[in-house]
Amino acid sequence: MADGSADWTVDDVIPITVVYNDGESVPKYEILDTAGTDGSEVAAGILYAAKVGTTGGVDAVAVVRDAEVNQNLLTWPAGATADQKAVALAQLAAANIHARS
Repeated sequence: MADGSADWTVDDVIPITVVYNDGESVPKYEILDTAGTDGSEVAAGILYAAKVGTTGGVDAVAVVRDAEVNQNLLTWPAGATADQKAVALAQLAAANIHARS
């Protein structure tokens, strides 16, 4: 901060905008594709509720860090193997999303 700026105090909210590669300030996610090679093969969050997408995408709420979820309620892509699910759960755990049964 430059001199003459307002001082920040405890509990102030500091706005930060993160700009992603496509120029937008919101992250974009894809459905987990265990055979993907474009990043969609990495589990990065859990969608809060079902959404019907379009070619332009839709706004949605997702858990992307610091959570504990019921593993029995997760929905997996058709044909996902036990090994692929284990990899995805480990990727989620790296984001501090822990699946418990």
